[in-house]
Amino acid sequence: IEPPPHISADAVVYAALLANPPELIEEYQKILRRADAEAAERMLAGLERIATAGGGTIDLEDMLLARLREPLTFELALSGSAGPDAAQFTMTCGISDADAVQHTAAALAETSGGLLVAGEGERPSRFDLGSTGLSLAVLSDALVVGLAARIESLQRDAPSATLADTQAFRRAAGTVPHEAWGVVFIDRARLERAAGDLMRQRDAPQHGLSTSV
Repeated sequence: IEPPPHISADAVVYAALLANPPELIEEYQKILRRADAEAAERMLAGLERIATAGGGTIDLEDMLLARLREPLTFELALSGSAGPDAAQFTMTCGISDADAVQHTAAALAETSGGLLVAGEGERPSRFDLGSTGLSLAVLSDALVVGLAARIESLQRDAPSATLADTQAFRRAAGTVPHEAWGVVFIDRARLERAAGDLMRQRDAPQHGLSTSV
C-alpha cells in the first residue's frame, strides 16, 4: 500500500488501511439499528439536517461522509531536535470530490461556534480545530488532519522526498502480499536515531544559565 505523495521521507511510522469509510458507517448504522432503532434514526436525522448560518441545512452524510474514500493513513515524523516541532503527525482519508468537501467544511465552520475556524481566502482549504493546535486541510485527493505546523508545511510545499521513494520503505514493501488490506511500517533505524538525538539534547547541560541562592 504505497504512501500518498504528501507523506514525506522523514516519517518514521506509517500505517494505512484500505477501508471504505461510507461502507464502515453503513455497517455501524446497521448494528445500531439492531440494538436501538430509535437512536439510529436520530443519528441519521442529525447527519441529514445540520443548520447553516444562512438558514439552510447541510446533508452531512451526502456532502461529506459519502465522499470519503480509502486509504486511511497515519504518519509520525520525528525531527530529532527538541522543541514543539520535534514530533509531527498526520491522519488522512481519501476523498472523491475536493470541491464538495471544501464547501461543506466552510459551511460547518460558519455554524460551529469556533470549533472549526476557516483559514484566509474566499475558498479556504485549511481549517483550525478550535484551540487544539490541530488543523484540517482539504487536498485535491485527501482530507488531512494534523498539527498546524505540519498542515501548513504540506500546503506550502510538496515534500522534496517522499516516504514511497525511500530505500527502507521499498525494501519493506517488497515483503507485503499483494492482497494485503493494511500495512504498518516502522523505520526502526531512523526512529532510534531521532529518539537518541532528542534524549541527548534533553540531558545536555544548559550553558549560559546560572542560579544563586
